[in-house]
Amino acid sequence: MTRKFELWDSEEKNVVQVRAKKVGKEWMTKCPKHNDQKASLCINEEKQVYFCHGCGWKGKLYQPHQERKRLTQPKKESPPDIPEAQITGYVKGLEYRQKIYLKEARGLADKVIEKYKLGYHKKKKRFTIPIFEDKKCVNVRLYDPLNKDFKILPISKGRGVQLYPQDQLKNGEVLLCEGEWDALCAVSHGIPAITSTAGVQTWRVEWSHKFRGKMINICFDCQDVSRKAAERRAEQLLPFASKVRIIDLRLKDKEDITNWFVKYGRTAEDLLNLIKSTPEYEKLTLKQKRAKEKAIKLASASFTDKSLLEEKPPANKYWIGNGVLPRGGFVLLGGGPKQGKTIVYIQFAKHLSSGRKIFDRFPVPEKAKVLYIFNKSENSKADLYEILEKQTEKFEFKLEDSLPIIFEGLSGMFINQEDNRLTMSYLLKIHDPDVIFLDPLALFYTLDINKLENITKFSAFLAEITHKEEASWFLIHHTRKPGKDEHRSNDDSEFIHELIGSTGLVAYAQTIMILERNLSRPRPYKIFKCLTRHATPPSPIHLYFDEERLTMDLLSKADLAKGGTTVEDVLSVLKELGGEASYTPLTSEARDRLGVTKQRILELLKDAQEQGLVKKKGGKYGKWTLIEKKVMQ
Repeated sequence: MTRKFELWDSEEKNVVQVRAKKVGKEWMTKCPKHNDQKASLCINEEKQVYFCHGCGWKGKLYQPHQERKRLTQPKKESPPDIPEAQITGYVKGLEYRQKIYLKEARGLADKVIEKYKLGYHKKKKRFTIPIFEDKKCVNVRLYDPLNKDFKILPISKGRGVQLYPQDQLKNGEVLLCEGEWDALCAVSHGIPAITSTAGVQTWRVEWSHKFRGKMINICFDCQDVSRKAAERRAEQLLPFASKVRIIDLRLKDKEDITNWFVKYGRTAEDLLNLIKSTPEYEKLTLKQKRAKEKAIKLASASFTDKSLLEEKPPANKYWIGNGVLPRGGFVLLGGGPKQGKTIVYIQFAKHLSSGRKIFDRFPVPEKAKVLYIFNKSENSKADLYEILEKQTEKFEFKLEDSLPIIFEGLSGMFINQEDNRLTMSYLLKIHDPDVIFLDPLALFYTLDINKLENITKFSAFLAEITHKEEASWFLIHHTRKPGKDEHRSNDDSEFIHELIGSTGLVAYAQTIMILERNLSRPRPYKIFKCLTRHATPPSPIHLYFDEERLTMDLLSKADLAKGGTTVEDVLSVLKELGGEASYTPLTSEARDRLGVTKQRILELLKDAQEQGLVKKKGGKYGKWTLIEKKVMQ
């Protein structure tokens, strides 16, 4: 269903006819004011208004009585021109120190300051930029570099917006800048330049006609809002200009053409070479535009070896030293069920929030703001209370080094769902953490992590909900159970294959950690392995799980030497069984009593056999007998 509408163009003072198609409660059509690739113009019949989502053109539907009302209403008188004497007074108010500021901070030449009659308003303590049209001063822009809220203002209301400086329109090629100072800086360096006195968001339709047949180089600030405005301006000028280019200065965020000349000391020749190497603006589809924007963003983030070496390296690029947790990365901690992963992670979190060394091996350069996110189906509040209470007592943590914990209501908070990502994003905005712990990964992400594409999505989701560039993630994960005839590898780098999911998960992580039981010792003994990208991996760490204090304690060399199950322990079990027992009852009893695996018991029996302390009769499940029977009597 289509329908004809008449739109009142308040700028051109005429009626524009369009034919629109009904979409829901509104009508949509292509905008006649710019090169619209899709229906961007929205017409609301009920409210009698229209708005273009592409170029911002807006107004009311045409009604004949409005035109009669406009013709009968008295015209508003324009503000009077500003007298020459007033401008001269501002020029005289420009003292030496203010002139030095314009030359050194704004990059202006003496002849430009003089030609455009720049001055200083002593009463308002602002620089003055007179705006001339047809040799009459129609406005004065007042600039205060120290006022962050209102840096630049008109001298009075009702002065409208203008192109500045208008004498630059005589040039066949002109640089379109963002702001008066940028335009004057470019002119000072011999580059014809012009700007709008109302910023990049305002552009009058009649201005486009003034650029007919010219070569326009749009050079706005290096930020997303300015880049989008440059795209709109290019589309508005394309029907009139002979050529249009959008110049990317490839500077840091929010820097501009003034920074190009003043801060980085680059020349007009450098800028002209950049302009020549920039391709002409062309009409693009939405998909092509997005790809181009992404490429521009990547290009602006690039750097040279010279710029990198000249930069002062960050004082601290790790939340946890020795390459364990870089700023802006994520760490995976894997392990089987009931191995104490949560115990270790809370221990890590509390040491991070208090700025204390972890396991007496990993330094924490400074206190970090930590957020711990639990899934309540994994732990209870009582469990958390007990862990935190005992660890605080053991390590003497200060209560002021608090650890924000999100616990209630997060069951089913899957970040692969858009609504949940938005909720999580707001949570991170509220807490503003440096390091986020997610416990466990499997209950926050439901996609199959055995597929690489889902791992890639997961990494993108983390980046999407994280607001701080240097924020890092700790993720609790699980390892596979070994098969019947499968044993864990002794190669310290092979443990990454124990993690559930695609090896792509490992590729995205900066550090992989595995917490597993030490099979050669009783149950409380653990081995903590760590593989880092940014430093030499540390050797495995031997820990002891203190079940009373709910902590993982570092074992000293002396503890390692005297700890563990020995041949004598197994022989004592055999002795209690009467000095003779078959494989199954012997290994079952020893396992229950000593807390080690049957495999370890079998290894110790073989050691005893080599020492001549026991003998074996039959196959694998045969009998083991103590040789020194007299001893047992």
